[in-house]
Amino acid sequence: MKAFSEATKYGRTYPSIPQWGPTETALQKHFANIWDIVAGVKGKYSEETVKQELDSAAAEVKAIINQ
Repeated sequence: MKAFSEATKYGRTYPSIPQWGPTETALQKHFANIWDIVAGVKGKYSEETVKQELDSAAAEVKAIINQ
């Protein structure tokens, strides 16, 4: 309990935004795709395929936030 009490002195939260729900869903989807790529379940692993998935995630999140 002491560690949690100490952590509250330094922790902070971010302001909530209405777009968080859809943003979280998009990130979960894209990160799951990345794990599938790494595991060889979805396509062949390469830095480029991971970068493409991260770029897709960034574009989707940007679109959600700009709504």
